[in-house]
Amino acid sequence: MTQIDPSTPFTQNILRTLTAAIPAPPNETEAEYAERFATAATAWAAYRPRDPVEQMLAAQIVAAQYSALDCLARAVETEDLTKAERLRRSHAMMIRSVRDLVRLLGQQQQRPADTAPIPAFEPIPPMRRRPVEPNATQHPIQRDKPAAAPKKDISKMTDAELTVAKQAVQVDWARVLFDKQHPLHREAVGMLPEYLPGLVIPDSWFEDALPMTA
Repeated sequence: MTQIDPSTPFTQNILRTLTAAIPAPPNETEAEYAERFATAATAWAAYRPRDPVEQMLAAQIVAAQYSALDCLARAVETEDLTKAERLRRSHAMMIRSVRDLVRLLGQQQQRPADTAPIPAFEPIPPMRRRPVEPNATQHPIQRDKPAAAPKKDISKMTDAELTVAKQAVQVDWARVLFDKQHPLHREAVGMLPEYLPGLVIPDSWFEDALPMTA
């Protein structure tokens, strides 16, 4: 019978993931985790997986079994009859999943074990998530800022708070309008005629400026 090498990264990852799927006690100690890991590994090894495909099937069987037991235990503990019935249905669904997975694993194990060596893969960097595109309808100065705390109602501001708020807006606008390397410089300049009708914008305001953001 083909023996699985428990030291391979694939097998270790399977066993760690399977252990995480088994309910853990609150404030689990290292000794308790080691016991839970050994329990998961023993149950997994009992299905005698011979290759990566059988390893994954065996891990799903054990995870589904423990999920079924957890549902049954929680159904006994709760005093909510509706919740208890829902947990019992979940238990029955898990048991059916276990039965189907065991049948599938048995069919897989009737075939000759795949003894071909698995190629070694070089580590590759993780995929980077695409940055969130800014909302085109949002004010250019607000778009350049991270999310801030909810603004205070203007009607409830004191005169001093209103003065500070106006000064902050003026500083933001000045920073965008006069810094040609600011990503939103072109867009802010293009909005000026909306607030100052008849304003003639010299070409020098656009020289050496970054392209307008989308």
